[in-house]
Amino acid sequence: MANKNKIVLFFPAYNSNEACPPLALISIAAPLISKGYEVKIVDSTLEEDMVGAVLRELDDAICLGMSLVTGPMLKGAAEVGRAAKARYPQLPIVLGGWHPSILPEQTLEADFVDVVVLKQGEEAFQELIECFTSGDSLENVTGILWKDGDEIRRNLPRKYPAVAELPSRLPGYDLFDYETYYNLTGLRWIMYSSSHGCPYNCSYCSNASVYGRNLDMLPVEQVVDEVTYLVRKYNINLVGIIDDIYFAFMDRCLEMAEGFIRSGLKFEWYIQDRVDSWAKLTADQARLYRRAGLVRIHFGAESGSDEVLKSIEKKPTG
Repeated sequence: MANKNKIVLFFPAYNSNEACPPLALISIAAPLISKGYEVKIVDSTLEEDMVGAVLRELDDAICLGMSLVTGPMLKGAAEVGRAAKARYPQLPIVLGGWHPSILPEQTLEADFVDVVVLKQGEEAFQELIECFTSGDSLENVTGILWKDGDEIRRNLPRKYPAVAELPSRLPGYDLFDYETYYNLTGLRWIMYSSSHGCPYNCSYCSNASVYGRNLDMLPVEQVVDEVTYLVRKYNINLVGIIDDIYFAFMDRCLEMAEGFIRSGLKFEWYIQDRVDSWAKLTADQARLYRRAGLVRIHFGAESGSDEVLKSIEKKPTG
């Protein structure tokens, strides 16, 4: 096999101007960087010619990986994937993320897709890279679907580790030019997750298809240390803590806010949660979160409005 060391990861756009370094690819890239691989991330929100930007990186690449959710990202993934497969027919193309995890067979039917990684991809993708470089079969990589000639094969399910046992994501944040994102959005901001999953059973939510009805959390100390490290290192103004639900365990959340205050850093952050969780806070707790920098809560299409927040007298801004 050729002595290749580069992996190209592509992030198709949401068709939104809320661009920031993609957390999914940060998480995938970090353990590969720690293993000595060169990782190149192409974020389509930063590229006038996303197809050209990806193709320019692929000549000496081990594979092309993409992460996406259902919606506008599918168009960009298909456009880049078909162009890559046309120019490099032997190059493996791997898709992961919410959409491939929920609809793996349908995703693998696309002519340009070779492998689908289900659910958490940090470990499975690293094992795939080792197979691609060694020439070994993919049959022993758990948690994937793949094309074996004309046959679609589904490997055994993977036993996923607890979120605290996953490799550190911090090396992945080093791959980005934060000034480029600032010039596009006017913000120096990142996304971060302190937990996976949600214990609620909302009928409209896709969460259970990936995480079940489980909530798996990082230790508070790790969250505070990592967030403040990133804020300090990259001069970050805004952190999106994009947990599926934030206020599930209130003592933990309060400890996190207190840790941000103790850091002495001045940054803002936002979260995602249910409006009834916010409504249960006391006024003193709401003020503590505001002192810690919490400026926004994403509830749902209607429940995050100013009117709802004013009605429970805990609007966290101002």
